[in-house]
Amino acid sequence: MKQIIALVTIICVSILAGILPSKKYILILFEYTGYYFIFVTFFLWIIYLFKLYFVKLKSIFLNHYAGLLLSTILIVFIFCIAPPKFKVLSDETNLIGISMAMYQSKKSLTAVERFQHWL
Repeated sequence: MKQIIALVTIICVSILAGILPSKKYILILFEYTGYYFIFVTFFLWIIYLFKLYFVKLKSIFLNHYAGLLLSTILIVFIFCIAPPKFKVLSDETNLIGISMAMYQSKKSLTAVERFQHWL
């Protein structure tokens, strides 16, 4: 039975591959619907996991409700303090600079400003 389903699936995919729109239209379709496809599949995955582990999740929630409530309140509080805006994240470059300084000169220093050495 599985072989028949696999054969029918391969035949359907082969037929669809012959009648699909051109590459230009597929790229446009992917650009405008890709996010929604990923969102829907993620949502379906969450529903499946919830159905699969409902009893275990219920016991975990009942055992750790105080910590979950506290973390939710803190997340909402932090979100209110620092709303989402454009931010420059320079932590990685600072870490790289400190790592290089520690390796080369054995000091934890980093440059925060540069000199114009050509003047």
